[in-house]
Amino acid sequence: MPVGAEDFSKGLNAYSGGDYVEALKWFRRAAEQGHAGAQSNLGFMYDTGDGVPQDYAEAAKWYHHAADNGDAEAQFAIGSMYRNGQGVPQDYVEAVKWLRRAAEQGHVDAEFNLGLMYRNGQGVPQDHAEAVKWFQSAAEQGHAGAQNNLGLMYRKGEGVPQDDAVRRRPLSPAFRMAILAGAMESVRLHLRSGININATDEKGRSPLILVVSRGRLDLCQLLLAEGADPSIWDNEGNDALAVARLRGQAEIAELLGSAGLSEDQHGSVRDKQMVAIIGETDRAGLPVVPRRHKGSEQTLYTWKKRFGAFQAYDVRRLKQPEQENARLKELVDLAGLFVLRRPAA
Repeated sequence: MPVGAEDFSKGLNAYSGGDYVEALKWFRRAAEQGHAGAQSNLGFMYDTGDGVPQDYAEAAKWYHHAADNGDAEAQFAIGSMYRNGQGVPQDYVEAVKWLRRAAEQGHVDAEFNLGLMYRNGQGVPQDHAEAVKWFQSAAEQGHAGAQNNLGLMYRKGEGVPQDDAVRRRPLSPAFRMAILAGAMESVRLHLRSGININATDEKGRSPLILVVSRGRLDLCQLLLAEGADPSIWDNEGNDALAVARLRGQAEIAELLGSAGLSEDQHGSVRDKQMVAIIGETDRAGLPVVPRRHKGSEQTLYTWKKRFGAFQAYDVRRLKQPEQENARLKELVDLAGLFVLRRPAA
């Protein structure tokens, strides 16, 4: 057993039971033996005033000990104290040093704050590309602030190629991650920032199509209220309502139907539209037609390849087994999430 581990465990039990005085005693004993977790927790108690008078200088002292011993939480805490000048003199260079050490261990708040330091040029030369790197890392762990900042930097072309950010305006990676994670508050932050709600990813999927694919009725309602276009097609030629029907999401299909075509109308109109647009493509050529109908060239190529020689009735008949296959694939994917594993010995 590591040195101080037993006293540390007693401290945790006391703290969990609300006995801060007893917790302080055991954490101090373990901390004085060099236990990093106890040192970090002792710093936290002085930081917050749990069981002792609040003392930022004493908190910084114990955070420093724990940070020197490799504790990521303490490294983040002392880095923040240097950044804010709390318990120690304000020192951005020292703040960056400790935030970086915590971030390199995957501490999400340290990653976010390190991104801010690079974004603002505090303690380091301003470097938007490095800021994007750390915001991206934090965003991938679900940090809403990082997702928002990353989306803003893509929108402004900071730290990313200007052509990609402004000319093509793809779906922001951070906004996409927030949508797929179902992070309602993060999605709201992106929307408040003025992000393009109808941008598409590499598969032609709009934010609305993505939330439909996740079965999130609440996010569908939010996006529609904010002006999401339900008529956008992905590269497979499906709009949001088609995706809802493929996945058997009746409530979402009803919602989308109220925003445009009804579910019963949608299938026949979609198939007739598809055949008509394919014929229009033959006459006018690409890329004129996709721009007229809010689709992509990839969508038109896909339709022509699959259905170019058919009429609307034939298209419906051919799509039925495809829909069944899509449902089966979804079931297989879901089953894979519930694989049971034995605990490691």
